[in-house]
Amino acid sequence: MRIASLFSLLSLALFSLACNNLEKEPKVALTDENSILIQHQADEVRVPLSPERVVVFDYGALDSFRELGIAESIVGIPKHSIPKYLQEYKNDDSKQNVGGLMEPNFQKINELEPDLIIIGMRQVSDYKEFAAIAPTIIYNLDYKNYIQSVEKNITQIGQIFQIEDKSKERLDELYNLLDTEKSKLTDHDIKGLIVMYNDGKFSAYGKGSRFGLIHDFFEIPAVVEDLEVSTHGNSISSEFIQEHNPDLLYVLDRNAAITDESIHKESIENNLIKQTNAYKNGKITYLSPDVWYLAGGGIQSLEIMAKEIGNSL
Repeated sequence: MRIASLFSLLSLALFSLACNNLEKEPKVALTDENSILIQHQADEVRVPLSPERVVVFDYGALDSFRELGIAESIVGIPKHSIPKYLQEYKNDDSKQNVGGLMEPNFQKINELEPDLIIIGMRQVSDYKEFAAIAPTIIYNLDYKNYIQSVEKNITQIGQIFQIEDKSKERLDELYNLLDTEKSKLTDHDIKGLIVMYNDGKFSAYGKGSRFGLIHDFFEIPAVVEDLEVSTHGNSISSEFIQEHNPDLLYVLDRNAAITDESIHKESIENNLIKQTNAYKNGKITYLSPDVWYLAGGGIQSLEIMAKEIGNSL
């Protein structure tokens, strides 16, 4: 009897699974009429027009989706380290948690049956795993051409969702703000240094780096011209900062970016930092850590960045 019962239960389970699979509508074949061919960093991929179910793994892209009025299409995002200015999505039940930025939950992503997946630079190494689930594009940032790469990303999103006029209008607003903030920084004989603070240590970033738009676009002269371009910056000491004596010091606190901690001003402004012109003249700018570190390339995040740089003199 037990064997018969187990056989019956197994048969019922297999029947239910078969029914569920039959209920799922097959994916519509992508053609020239219902899709668009997108070229990105890792591939050339055909993407459905106006996708209804999107998984977004990049906070800059999430930011831009909100600014373009298409966030309702998003069904999944990583919620663990979501920036404060995007907190409205953390408890939004219409958007499922799909893992961490560095640890995607591929099973959950697959269950959501997305029409499109958008990933950022942190997920590039997992591109093939994402692409095996759904058409996947990279929200790429070219740090040497930061603003142009943001424009390219926004333009592509506009094309995919068939809102080209809206994306162009929002880009025009963005460029107007960038020009306004940049105009505040002309005709000043000053030099700046960009540093990241992490667990008591400093690293410096120069031209062409992930935070280099301060030098490259806003044209703040660098106090050190030959810094190596590196994802994690150039390891430096407090003595290095004191020796090069920047007029403007831009500080990103990584610890504050990935935790709920406040910026560690007391630890950062040590005795050597206090000897710099930047400290003496009140010209240390603490960059919004979660915006700069986690959400680069978004429309609103870039506006926040621009205002912080424009107000740094």
